[in-house]
Amino acid sequence: MAMYYEVELQVAGRDVLYRLDTNVIPLKDWKHAVDFAMTVGQLGYDSEDVQFTSIKEYKIINEPKKLGYIFQPQMPYGEEYIQ
Repeated sequence: MAMYYEVELQVAGRDVLYRLDTNVIPLKDWKHAVDFAMTVGQLGYDSEDVQFTSIKEYKIINEPKKLGYIFQPQMPYGEEYIQ
């Protein structure tokens, strides 16, 4: 199972929500999710005060590893792109 985190921070009096999915970002647990969100928050808001507010944790299914091609690429004017 993959995990999905909603980390809420307060930046200069404003609430900021980060949605983190372990299918996309390799996070080990909720502590790493908070560290990641705090780091991104501090980088995104340079001189602002960043404070942790809350976290929510959800179990979600893993994304499939092999999808293959889900569509046939098209060239402009509707021509099919074939290699």
